[in-house]
Amino acid sequence: MPSDSGSMAQLKTAIRKWYDPDTCLLVDAGDTVQGNSAFLFLDEPYNPIIRAMNELGYEVWTTGNHEYNYGMNVLRRLISGFQGHTIVSKVRDETGSPLGERWAIIEKNGIRIAVVCMVTPNISLWDAANLRNCEVRNPISETEAILKEIEGKYDVLIAVNHMSIPQEYDTPGSGCAEYAEHFPQFDVIVASHQHLLEEETEVNGVLIAENSSFGETMLKIDLTMQKSVSGWKVTDRTSRALRMSDYEPDPEFMETYRPYHEQILASIRSEIGISEGPDGFLIPSETECIPGFLLQNAPLVNLFHDAAESFTDADITASMIASPSADLLPGAFCAKDLLALYPYENTLCLVRMNGRQLKKYMEWSASFYNTFRPGDLTISFDPSISLFDYDFFRGVNYEIDISKQPGERIVNLRKADGTPVQEDDSFTVAVSSYRYQSHLSLYGPVFSEEDGLPVLIEGDIRPDLGAFTDLLAEYIRADLDGTVGPDTSENWKLIGVEWDPQLHQKAIELINSGAIVPELTHNYSHLAAQSITENDLKDH
Repeated sequence: MPSDSGSMAQLKTAIRKWYDPDTCLLVDAGDTVQGNSAFLFLDEPYNPIIRAMNELGYEVWTTGNHEYNYGMNVLRRLISGFQGHTIVSKVRDETGSPLGERWAIIEKNGIRIAVVCMVTPNISLWDAANLRNCEVRNPISETEAILKEIEGKYDVLIAVNHMSIPQEYDTPGSGCAEYAEHFPQFDVIVASHQHLLEEETEVNGVLIAENSSFGETMLKIDLTMQKSVSGWKVTDRTSRALRMSDYEPDPEFMETYRPYHEQILASIRSEIGISEGPDGFLIPSETECIPGFLLQNAPLVNLFHDAAESFTDADITASMIASPSADLLPGAFCAKDLLALYPYENTLCLVRMNGRQLKKYMEWSASFYNTFRPGDLTISFDPSISLFDYDFFRGVNYEIDISKQPGERIVNLRKADGTPVQEDDSFTVAVSSYRYQSHLSLYGPVFSEEDGLPVLIEGDIRPDLGAFTDLLAEYIRADLDGTVGPDTSENWKLIGVEWDPQLHQKAIELINSGAIVPELTHNYSHLAAQSITENDLKDH
């Protein structure tokens, strides 16, 4: 069934109702051309999403981190198609020039609005290969320079930042709250990146707001202005989210973009195969916020491993699960079902690493779990780490002792033949392009200079097929003759957990009934960010 939760067609209806070009400014904060099969149109000379933004009247656009996923040539073509102000001051291209405008001052009814736009500095991690010859400046220092340049030239100062509200990965300058602490002179900061709705919050006197994803909301931010002898001044600011489910899609827009819509439908509806997993491919969960697949091997992870192994001769494969709920249910399935399982457009890479590096990589991944302490009755997860930054490994056998501190958790690490992994052993490892570019190709969260870096053997396995999802589909069609059964083999175990079974069961029942609500991770996954303890049960 069609979804009415959000679309550009609905945005057009809402914009027509609320947007007055004399008094309103329409901005977009990035991550514009990825997701929902947008990758199908990357080679279009005039990208249909950029075309639609122009039609809707967007005046300012800044790049999100995903705009850098496809290389600078694609990004330059996207920027050239946008008819408004593309503001990307902090990124300098290979020639040393700003990728877009450094700032813009736009006049509305005699009021001068200065717009500054920043993208999270973590693009240097995630797209290091694409940005290898570019300079990514710190948002704080870059903003300081811009504010000196535009001093006295504006009445209203806003930032449109593709950055989360909290700091990310402890990277300086990566959070809008930190940004507001540095720059209280901003009237409004439009945040993005987490795609979690925040209608309005205030930090250091600055209003910060963030939209949801996939066109589900549009923020309506109102500024009350007062004119004095010295000029205009903002006296009040409010923000609220308009939910696109309340707006009908514009029929003319729908007709104009129908060919692209039909192209997407044809792609995602192509049949891949049949699932014979009687209960799906995930491990049943005791409670929604503690997924079973994070407690023991899941057939879905094994399916990803199987596909990676079929296209490489890797000794070890590393795979992740994107969603705590997406599953491969019994019966016929299509491309859209695989995209739900693995929505990212990552390709498959092959790297060589030694035993020391492998252990460091696995320890980094295992830091996803919070340390289990005496009195805990449930398992929980580090709220600063996203689910997509946790990897499962096959080709080795291992245990994760979560009673130990991060960095000391991988125990009984053995090769497939049962012999212990030694520091100077050599392994070929199949990983996603995201994991390689973001974490394994530079010194940072995983490796130090003392460890050295893994060696890239092949940067894109089967580029003729495309992303990992395409490899997965080809594996199912060619190697499995279209029929997928659950692989229930196990090669890892979670240990270091000890609780009273009856108290544990009571804790689970209280969570499921809503009597106890654990703190959740502030990201798409909504996993338990804290363990329920014996003390929590005393009032129940």
